[in-house]
Amino acid sequence: MDYKDILCTEKEGIFRIVLNRPESLNSLVISMIDELINALDYAAESKDIRVIVLAGAGKAFSAGGDLETIKSSNALSLRDYVEKIGGIIKLMAAIEKPIIAEVSGVAVGSGCNLAIAADIVIAGEKARFGQGFLPLGFVNDGGGTYLMPRLIGLRKAKEIILTGKMLNAEEAEKIGLITKVVKVEELESAVMEMAQQLAASAPRALGFSKLLLNRSSAIDLNEALAFEAYIQGICAQTNDHKEGLDAFANKRSPKFSGN
Repeated sequence: MDYKDILCTEKEGIFRIVLNRPESLNSLVISMIDELINALDYAAESKDIRVIVLAGAGKAFSAGGDLETIKSSNALSLRDYVEKIGGIIKLMAAIEKPIIAEVSGVAVGSGCNLAIAADIVIAGEKARFGQGFLPLGFVNDGGGTYLMPRLIGLRKAKEIILTGKMLNAEEAEKIGLITKVVKVEELESAVMEMAQQLAASAPRALGFSKLLLNRSSAIDLNEALAFEAYIQGICAQTNDHKEGLDAFANKRSPKFSGN
């Protein structure tokens, strides 16, 4: 795949997408959004890809919305632009493959929400996270008003969103906004270690687990139990389930095929 604003590599079931506009702190221009959606669609459909890694080139993960695009927009075109960003977030939630965000620098505004929309967020110790919409006279977009309360609670989400507070990586980890913090020089290896661990899992069971967890805040306990039972019945028919049982019985590591 030949892209202008992102870089993609694929190896051993891991699909790595790098936002590649470092000169603008990987701000989300329309062409980058379109390329990112295209790459995520490809990863979602590929039978060879089991894990997606999303990273940013240079000093930032992403500075969020592109100010030049925003300044040149009217009310209708800005709404369309914001909805395109929201389309990335919806796609990330819908993909039945785990997504790991690798955050080495600043993640602010929609860039922050792009990072925290991932299933696992691993950050370097110099990373910083913030919403940053109110100083521009904007409300949160990119799913911030949905994701933040569910990740860190309503009270803390209000503090961060309403004050425009920036969080360093340690603070973000402490409140549960991200998964963990590692040294900058260890970031990529830590992400790849996690990606390899996930890639070794049974793909269908992994994907179903993600969907069950994503649905959990929108349904009650009875619905959750019923959905678990239904999905478990599907998993029981897979070759990977049989492989898992055999590997457990013979005290060996399973080799899952995705079937």
